[in-house]
This record gives sequence, C-alpha cells and structure tokens, in this order.
Amino acid sequence: MTKGNFFKLVFFVFVVMLAITKLTDADLNDQEKISQNEFQASTLDFASQDTANNTPQSLLFNVSGLVPGGFRVGSVRVAQKGELGFRYRLTAENFAGDISLCQELEVMILKDWQVVADVKLDQLNLEGELAAEQAYQDLVLVLKLTSSSSSLQAKSCGFNLKVATIDDPAGSAFSDDEVLVNQVATAASW
Repeated sequence: MTKGNFFKLVFFVFVVMLAITKLTDADLNDQEKISQNEFQASTLDFASQDTANNTPQSLLFNVSGLVPGGFRVGSVRVAQKGELGFRYRLTAENFAGDISLCQELEVMILKDWQVVADVKLDQLNLEGELAAEQAYQDLVLVLKLTSSSSSLQAKSCGFNLKVATIDDPAGSAFSDDEVLVNQVATAASW
C-alpha cells in the first residue's frame, strides 16, 4: 500500500465513522460583559400585630350592643418582616350578615395621629407605604355608627379588613396580604 492510498483509506474510514456516529465537534465561545447591571431578589412579608405587645392579630373588632353615636377604637401595626419596602392598601371586604348595617358603619383611620381616612366602611380604600428601613407603621381605627335608624336595631355585620401589598412602579412580583376578621352587632333597641 502506497503512502497516498494509506491517507485515502484513513480519510475514508474517518468520514464513514462521522457518518455512522453522526458526531461533530465545534467549540463556540461568546462572552459579553454589561457593567452596572444588577439584580437583587429579597423577601417581602408583613404582619398585622397588636400595638400593645406585638403579638399576631387576626381579630380587630368584636362589638356587641353598638348604639347610634357609639364607637370602638382598635389599632393595628403593619410590620415589615422582610427585606423589601412595600406599598399597601387597606380595604374592607366580604361583608356578611345585614348588609344595610355594613353600609352604615363608618371608619376613621389615624396614622401618626393624623386622620388619613374618614369614610363609610364599604368605601374604605387606604394606601400606605413602608420603606425598607422602616420597621412598622401603626394605624388607629375608629369604627362608629352615626345613623339612628330603627331598622338597624338587632342587626349584625361581619367583614374582613384586608391589608395587601400593591405593585410598585417597577412592577415587583413580590406580594403578601393579611386579613383581620371583624364582627359588629347592634343593640336590640335604642
């Protein structure tokens, strides 16, 4: 076998092996550096806490015998438990019982001893914000009945106060919510 035939044979065997095994080899390398492009993931969590002792709170108002002009004061601490700041919305929802009573109840909310809301309960829609370095924010709520209609006697209203995060302008996908259960019953007569 001549030298030329030997190389032809080796080349032919090599081509046949590639065809049979369908193997090829290619090394590609691409690298691009982008400066000042950072992504940080963190945690978001908040809790509704009793302002007196920081214990978790799930029930805010449990009122029996409410009369016209009567009110109940409660407080809640919106606490920062994660690493991210957040915006939140406080709303009333899931009304049960006598809807006419639920529609007549009013709520006044104070933040930093300033009135930030004074509305009918079913119209409550308060927004707030906690910065990342802010540990908590206290809200004082005054639940009141100003109507003296006799049709509201011996009625009850159950509702939830929901504190939920709302999207920040950057469109964060982090979210959380807390629910406080409430029950109000009016007096049998006035």
